[in-house]
Amino acid sequence: MHEVRPIVWPSQLRLRPGRTAPSLLLLGFLGGGLSCVTLAIAIANETPEPGYAVLEAVGVALLIGVGAYSWARRADRYGRLLVGVGVTYFFVTLALSDNEVVYSVGRVAGFLVAPFLLYALLAFPSGHLETPAARAVVLAAVATVVVLYLPLVPLMHDYPQPYPWGACAADCPSNAFFAGHQPGFVEGVQRVREVIASVIFLAGVGVLTLQVRAASRLMRRTLVPVIAVAGLWLLGFVGLYAGRRIAAPQLVDASSWVLLIAIPLIAVGLLAGMLRWRISEGPALAHLVRRLATYPSPEDLRDAMAEALEDPALEIAYRVGTTTGYADADGNRIDLDRLASGRAVTRVARNDEPIAALVHDRALSDQRDLVEAAGSAALLVLDHHRLDAELRASVRELRESQARILAAADVERQRIERDLHDGAQQRLVALRMKLDLVTEVMERDPARAGALQAEIGDEIDGALDEIRGLARGIYPPLLASHGLGEALDAVAIRCPVATTVRVTDTRRFPPEIETAVYFCCREALQNVAKHARGAARATVEVSGDDTTLRFTVADDGAGFDTAAAAAGAGLVNMRDRVAVAGGHVAVRSRIGAGTTMTGAIPLRDRDEPDGSPGRRRGSPGQSAGRRA
Repeated sequence: MHEVRPIVWPSQLRLRPGRTAPSLLLLGFLGGGLSCVTLAIAIANETPEPGYAVLEAVGVALLIGVGAYSWARRADRYGRLLVGVGVTYFFVTLALSDNEVVYSVGRVAGFLVAPFLLYALLAFPSGHLETPAARAVVLAAVATVVVLYLPLVPLMHDYPQPYPWGACAADCPSNAFFAGHQPGFVEGVQRVREVIASVIFLAGVGVLTLQVRAASRLMRRTLVPVIAVAGLWLLGFVGLYAGRRIAAPQLVDASSWVLLIAIPLIAVGLLAGMLRWRISEGPALAHLVRRLATYPSPEDLRDAMAEALEDPALEIAYRVGTTTGYADADGNRIDLDRLASGRAVTRVARNDEPIAALVHDRALSDQRDLVEAAGSAALLVLDHHRLDAELRASVRELRESQARILAAADVERQRIERDLHDGAQQRLVALRMKLDLVTEVMERDPARAGALQAEIGDEIDGALDEIRGLARGIYPPLLASHGLGEALDAVAIRCPVATTVRVTDTRRFPPEIETAVYFCCREALQNVAKHARGAARATVEVSGDDTTLRFTVADDGAGFDTAAAAAGAGLVNMRDRVAVAGGHVAVRSRIGAGTTMTGAIPLRDRDEPDGSPGRRRGSPGQSAGRRA
């Protein structure tokens, strides 16, 4: 996930942190120097192969050069990876020498470069192996080299021939690392490992094909040229091994040239993919700026940026509210943590203040200059549309909150009606009947009438208790009489998890604020009791200043992934209650780190005689109560 900062036009080459001009110049000298060494080694050979030497020198220079260029422009590690491949490939070219030791170093390096370059091809363009199949192929290649190639180096008198990266055809130098005895199984292992390597390379071709098929249209345009040459290179190995086994010199010779030519072509394909964006981004941005001059609508702005970035599915999410929420131009919420496969996000900010986010094709993550320039150019228009989106989102949330409040009020009214009908109303009906009965039996059986009067008294007490309980559920009497501190203490005492309450602001506040804080904290403690696995302690804190009343409920339970868990009815109710008072509620949690609910409500002037926003019951800073 990236962030757009003040505008920098992509026509200016920008060096990423850690890639200074001197270091890039050093890499350039390194590539040129190693290429010259390769040519010098080939010239020093008694039987030089000019074509092989030139192709190998060009391959070394191009891999290091393209890697240095990518290193300067990209934020990932693919540039470093290419430089590493180029340096490793240089050691392979040492096989052009007729010196026994230098030649042997080149042959051993040839074992290593194949899985290294295979990794670079399967990891293009991000530098990471994205799929399990790609990781399995590279792991199999590394294991084959470690198990079947390197251990045989001291056991071979001579390396297998012919060899694409050597200058000799038959009279090649011997193995300088030979231990003096070649067991009989060596030749059999060589056949087996070539079959295994051929299977791995064919699997690599299959993985490359699947990556192209699964890629988006934009990514495919970048992948196809490189992947086509990479597939040719892998098939060249298969042809080389097959030609050795069936003694087909024409196939071996053709495969050798394919392997030699494919290396510089791979580097050229990578460079072409990078330069394609550099060539097209100037006209695309100029066209975007011209369209921005007309101050386009949100739909037209999206279309203009989608055209400039060549991504028809581009989405623009606007930052709304004081939280980390984003919404589209119509105010519909967008979850940037749950993107479709193949999509990425670049955030647009001004003076560290988030304005919007561009949801784009993942291929554009490797073209940050273009995306950042497009976002910077559209910053003013984005900011204007953000205000509109924020207004629409607020209106939408207000309507949804009002609808939920009305629905909750209807449910609560029905509950109260039901409780009154089934409880206090039935008792009062029974009382009425008993009063009539007392009148009838008063003259005939005074003792029976006295007993009925006693029963009526008990019924009245029961009805009063039910009505008090019903009223307590609507508005806690302890909250009304003594404020938040003692009311939350009473909630903490009933909580099955040991709870500490700290109220450092003991002022009295308007009923809607105290009610919102009370019920939010109570709901949060109920969630601790029901959902916080392993929680041993919970803490409730209420504090405030002249402008804001803040409250927090935290526990030490197992926690949960907030990105994967949907908001439950309890959290929605808390947000609705606090929103009515103009505040907000947020929940932070991480697996293994407990959960914290925080809320804040702005304090408005209440025309109090002392100018404070509420009625003061005690001095700030004292604890209103606790339960451990």
